[in-house]
Amino acid sequence: MKILFVIKALSQFSYMSSIVQSLVSSGHHIQLLFDPVWSKATSDHVVRQFIDRTGNVVMDWSVQRTDKWRRWIFFSRELRSYISYTKRSNQSSYYLKRWNRYLPWAIGLFVYLRPVKFLLSRSPVYQWLGAVETHVPPDQKIAADILHRKPDVLVVTPMNQRFSEEVEYVKAAKTVNIPTVVPVLTWDNLTTKGIFHVIPDLTLVWNKEQRNEVIDIHNVPEEKVFITGSPFFDKWFDAGELLEDRRTFCQRMGFDPAKPFFVYLGSSAKIARDETWLAQTIYNGLKTHSKKSVQNIGMLARPHPVNTKHYNKLGGEHLVVWPKNGALPEAQDSQRDFYNALAHCEFTIGINTSGMIDAIINGKPCLTVMTDQYRPTQEKAVHFRQLLHADVLDVNHSPQETIDSIVRLLEGEDRHCDQRQQFVKEFIRPHGLGIAAGKVAARAIELIAEGRSVDEIKSAVSC
Repeated sequence: MKILFVIKALSQFSYMSSIVQSLVSSGHHIQLLFDPVWSKATSDHVVRQFIDRTGNVVMDWSVQRTDKWRRWIFFSRELRSYISYTKRSNQSSYYLKRWNRYLPWAIGLFVYLRPVKFLLSRSPVYQWLGAVETHVPPDQKIAADILHRKPDVLVVTPMNQRFSEEVEYVKAAKTVNIPTVVPVLTWDNLTTKGIFHVIPDLTLVWNKEQRNEVIDIHNVPEEKVFITGSPFFDKWFDAGELLEDRRTFCQRMGFDPAKPFFVYLGSSAKIARDETWLAQTIYNGLKTHSKKSVQNIGMLARPHPVNTKHYNKLGGEHLVVWPKNGALPEAQDSQRDFYNALAHCEFTIGINTSGMIDAIINGKPCLTVMTDQYRPTQEKAVHFRQLLHADVLDVNHSPQETIDSIVRLLEGEDRHCDQRQQFVKEFIRPHGLGIAAGKVAARAIELIAEGRSVDEIKSAVSC
């Protein structure tokens, strides 16, 4: 079977690699297409290493829409996504304001007026824009590119980010009767990005929460949704070969192997901007604590790869910033470093980042600090509230409260261990801890290519 993947950026390949690996293992031929514009700042070495290691995979660049409809259809999509945020009463206004900045400035000023925003949320404009999408034909160059590649099925992701060119492939594939699949990219992709402007034949979601989100927010019919678990986090369930002994890792990081350390998980600039004040305050409070056992703890600060510039301000004995320029755990060396950091640390601390889920999967307590400063991107954000409702985080409201929680953890009091284990079962691997989500997703892709329905896919995968 020939399977065509159209992925927005090279940096997003690691989210799909488990699915691709499973499909290759089943003997299928994979073509990977990336948007050249959104990939120009990213090295292709991770993808090239995967191809060299795997075989049966080729890489190329996707085609962009350039016809007379381009300007209008992309504006229509951005405005329609903005209107969708006016309808999401349970989502933080932070994301509405952020999407407003994506619109042309004059339009952005106009639609942000309260009366206009109110009317947009209740008027038929949203439906009209959807009708525009339906009547705008696909780009003929993209349709020709698909026909040239002759795939049995098209897999596209994420399809709902700002100016997602890859939606054009889904639109074109429908006109030539090629089945289309969209695997959800990330934990928060359905609630903090744009909407699906074209409905694929099959949407692969991680869990029940995402199933509800894709139905309620993106208007995908339930009969076109299938739960697979999270392929992105498959890497942690078979990572034992990456483990270093504690002494080797600590010495490599600059820690005393005989003393404990914790990991501070940095957030993106959009979530927390400069959060080093918090990390430094917690670290200083631990170093001046009355208990010697608390004073001895080290801190490994792990910056988010797109928010590293502030971390050179951090300082102190046994305080290490690594990697200094940030890194996603996608290449083997960066994945090894992160895995060993989680394996050997006592606990983790973060504001709002998918690194919290990495820590939870690896069995580590995760503390969060909820302050007024971060409220719009924490408790008011849908995806973060999922962690709160699952009760997997040790929630604190000040640096001092966080230090008190750290002392309890160091004394052996872990209040959320059972909840973390249950979260992994329900949120990350709903088909079973021993069943890789990438393998489930791959099987669903095979079956939709054969013309099976979601009900038939459910029956086949559960067998």
